[in-house]
Amino acid sequence: MNAIQLLESLVNIPSVSGNEKALADFLCDSLGKESFEVQREGDSIWFTLGAERPHLLLVSHLDTVPPCDGWTGDPFKLRVDGEKLIGLGANDAKGSVAAMIVAARALRETKLEGSLTFAFVVEEERGGDGIRAVKPKLSAIDAAIIGEPTSLEVCNAQRGMLMLRCIAHGESTHVAHSHLGQNAIHKATRDIERLAAMAFEPHHLLGETRAQVTQISGGLARNQIPDPC
Repeated sequence: MNAIQLLESLVNIPSVSGNEKALADFLCDSLGKESFEVQREGDSIWFTLGAERPHLLLVSHLDTVPPCDGWTGDPFKLRVDGEKLIGLGANDAKGSVAAMIVAARALRETKLEGSLTFAFVVEEERGGDGIRAVKPKLSAIDAAIIGEPTSLEVCNAQRGMLMLRCIAHGESTHVAHSHLGQNAIHKATRDIERLAAMAFEPHHLLGETRAQVTQISGGLARNQIPDPC
């Protein structure tokens, strides 16, 4: 199959982070039929061309975020709109996976001055467990290219992520006696305002960074002062 047909197959197999098995099974089968010596750790897969150093790693991820509201078509079915290929993960990052596989096909019969490992890992969107499981099983890596949507521009800096789970503790009581309790949601709100106002030293390439609260949960009943949040 050509690059677009391959991307269509990848997009049409749902692989929301944590549920990549079906896609990993498909790639193991299809790449195996092309005589690539595929290895697997969980649902992350990889194969290597050549055997010497320098050793270059080409890596991208199989998982996607869940589909959000606003899709005008089936997110798990690739569709063509002019020069655009639309589907969940077509850009981030199944397009990179397809491109790397096409590159591997082209290089398979080439005498390499070194070696290339192609790795397609899981759970990138949830914290990176896939690459952490695969990396110790690879020989020493001299350099790596990570497949991500950068409009074909080389990206040499990227924001990291510090994830915090914070709990505001209050004291529960009936809302009719709220003066006897402490509202954990109100406490959390004050802290959220402080987080939103925080400013960090800007990066010379990436600019300003801000803290973002992305999920909040608190409260059990409408007539109960909440604890915790």
